[in-house]
Parts: sequence; structure tokens; C-alpha cells
Amino acid sequence: MTNIEKKLVDVIQSKIDYIFVAIIAVVGFVIRYNLLDATNGDIGGHLLPWYEQIKANGGIFGGLSQPIYSIGGLECNYSFAYQFCIAIMTELPLDPVHAYKILSCIFDYLNAVAAAYIVSLIIKDNKKWYRLICFSIVLIHPVVFINSAFWGQCDGIYTFFLLLTFVGIIKENNILTFVGYGFAIAFKLQAVFFLPFLLFYWFYSKRYSLLHFIISFVTMLACNIPAFLQGRTLKEAITIYAGNSSLYESISSNYPSFWLIMFSNEMDAEQYAWLKPSLILVAISAIAVHMIIWIKKNVVLKNEFILYMAFLSIYTAVMFMPEMHDRYGYVYEMLALIIVFVNIKTAIPYILMMITTMQIYGPYLFRTEINLFMLAIINVVAYVAYCALIYKRFSVATTEQCS
Repeated sequence: MTNIEKKLVDVIQSKIDYIFVAIIAVVGFVIRYNLLDATNGDIGGHLLPWYEQIKANGGIFGGLSQPIYSIGGLECNYSFAYQFCIAIMTELPLDPVHAYKILSCIFDYLNAVAAAYIVSLIIKDNKKWYRLICFSIVLIHPVVFINSAFWGQCDGIYTFFLLLTFVGIIKENNILTFVGYGFAIAFKLQAVFFLPFLLFYWFYSKRYSLLHFIISFVTMLACNIPAFLQGRTLKEAITIYAGNSSLYESISSNYPSFWLIMFSNEMDAEQYAWLKPSLILVAISAIAVHMIIWIKKNVVLKNEFILYMAFLSIYTAVMFMPEMHDRYGYVYEMLALIIVFVNIKTAIPYILMMITTMQIYGPYLFRTEINLFMLAIINVVAYVAYCALIYKRFSVATTEQCS
């Protein structure tokens, strides 16, 4: 090896971590760039019609002044905050499909940073490399880049704000916690799946007041100001959320939930109407059972365990609630990836979880055929495995604390 080669190798070795991150960031960019022109039913049937109508109505200065509709006549069920993002897109010299996807991809990178930061807050050893690996996996994760760069969806946006909410909890920064949650709710109703954990944490930790939720409400209202200034009302904003909650009148909307092991999506509408309240009560009860166990076991409020509890509360809600959509697991899937770095024993259930997620994306995007019954079984097995591993970790920690 020549002296020049040695010096070059020495420089590379001394900066290998930064070089690694830079390479992955570029690879993530190339992956997403290659998918910018990909289209699907959501883009053609919903996103593009919304874009054109908002642009025709005046863009930033009028685009939100009246309801917008999909091709089939369905009123837009995305929040005013997201509609304002679309209005901003209409003012940019970008292809509309590219604009949607660029927005979502920006949040992929923000989520990678947030997830890596959470890993660094929880683990004690090898923080630097675990953080870098977590950052890298998020950027090249198929579920992440398919959701944003192929599908053009915005799940990464509200997920980022929920990760900020979680960071606020760990750092005991109540302003960050509730501002983050306000932004999350403002962008997507599905952020409500984090609410049971926030209420539990209020009750169990006594670290914040119920009055802090006013911060979230004010933040959410602030995100709606552009729409309010253009003549829209709070009632209309709430109606959008109400419309989301009644959009899918079936046991499942392509999510492999617990109920698909027992019932069929082809169930008679009247039968489903009878069952729905009971299924919701079971979901609430399942979440409550977890929380009562945590209280009775006196689970220590260390960062690792806070992560486990947040993850299980969201996973349980999506697993047992009816009418869940195929993308509703996005937040708990991101938390599950973080958990792999905290507890490597969860790698196997995480793989099972990813198998189900990548499968359920198939029918809508790629017209593949799947067996939701079998995927529901796999998902339930993954859920049970997570419960077993996490509760074992709680028990070990309790024993160590007592001794």
C-alpha cells in the first residue's frame, strides 16, 4: 500500500461513521427518486383531484375555501393541515405527483433522525453505531419508502410528530410532548391511538396535568388557521375526523386484525352493526388490562419500559379495533424497529410483523392476492410474542429492583 493509499484509508477509517451515514442518505434518496413517477389508485383517484381543485380554488389564498372531492365524489377526508400542505404544493414549480411524494419523503428522513435519537436516549452502550444503523434502516426500509415514495401517503408526517411526542415524554418536556401531539392529531386522526398511553402516563407518572392537553388542542387549532381564514369552520374540521371514523364499515379494511380469525369481512352489514360496539369495547378492555397489569406490577418508568408501554398500547388498539386500515400500523411498526435495538430478542416477532405489513400493501398497490386469515394468525402470533418478551423484561426488572 502506498503512502497516499494509507493516508486515504486512515482518513476513511477515522470518518467511517459519517461516510456510512452519507452513503445511506444518498442510497435512500436514489431509491425514492426512482419511484417518483410511480402511480396508483390513491394518486389518480384522490391526491391528484384534490390538488387540481385546491389549485383551481386559489392555492394558498383560497384553495381551502370549499370542500374538495375524489373522482368518485367522496369528500376529502384528510385534515385541513394536510390540505394546506397541498395548497403550498400548488404554488411550487413541481409535478403534483412529485410534490406529494417529496413532502412525504422529507418526513422519512426526519423520522430516521427521530428514531435514531430515541435509540440513543434509551440504550447505554454503543450508542453511536446503534443510532447510525437505526437511521440507515429507516431510510432503506421497504415499508417506509413504499408508503411515501411509491404510495404517496402521509403516514410518516403524523408519525414524526408522535415520535417528537415520545421524545418529550422521555425528556420530561411537557411542551414538546403536547405540541408534538397537537401537530400529530392535526395531520391524521390515527394519532388518537397514542391517546390511551398519554392518559395512562398522566395517571401513572403524575408528571403532567390533564390541563396540558389544552396545549395539544391549541396547536391543532393553530394548524387549522389557514382554513379558518378562508371561511371554513371548526365544525367542518371535526366533520372530517368524524368522516374518517365511519369510512370503513367492515371488520377490517385490509388490516390483519385479531377479529379476522373469528369473522369474515363479507359479514352481513346488519350483523356487523350489532357486533361493532362489542368489538370496540373488547379493544378498550384489552388496552385497560395491559395498563392495570403495569400498575399492579409497579413497572419502573425507565425509558426502555416507557417505549414498551407506548408500543403495546398502540399495537393493542390497532389489533383489536374493528375497521382498521392496512396503514394504521405505521406508528407501532416504527416503534417496533426502535425496540429491536433496545431488545434484540424482539427481532423475530418484528420480522413476522413486517411480513404481514409488506403482504397487506400488495393487493392495493400491486394487485397481489393475499390470505388475510393466515396473515391475521401471523400478526396475532407476533403480538403474543411481543407481550411475552416485554412482560418477561418487566418481571426481570422487578426482581432486580426488589433484590
